[in-house]
Amino acid sequence: MKPKERYWTGDSCIALSKVFDLPYNNLMQDWPYEVADSKSIQKYLDYYSVINDEDIKFTLMTMIIQAINDQQSSEKLKFYWEKVVPLLTKNFNIHEWTIYYWSSIGVSLENAWQIAPYMRKIWRIRNTCK
Repeated sequence: MKPKERYWTGDSCIALSKVFDLPYNNLMQDWPYEVADSKSIQKYLDYYSVINDEDIKFTLMTMIIQAINDQQSSEKLKFYWEKVVPLLTKNFNIHEWTIYYWSSIGVSLENAWQIAPYMRKIWRIRNTCK
């Protein structure tokens, strides 16, 4: 079942742009995807563990997932994926839409993001438990 859609807020993008010294303007419709840097993923993960604001966590997780998806090797992708799984499962209520979106449900894996099979596993597990 498709979850309720959720998107980042301008306030969360502005807050994160200040924390990570990233460019931001109102025309950057896909801001978390545009600014995510695969080399900065550990900084993103470190910051995620100290914030409480759900909107910021949601937006930052989008950046984290983009950074994982952009890893240059499957070893690095798997390394960072293992770090993010507990965050996604613990905060599933915040990230349900993100997990669904990156799962590429209805798309063949050949045409999906490289992180899609990992996301599908979380999606299946969580939806079997409901």
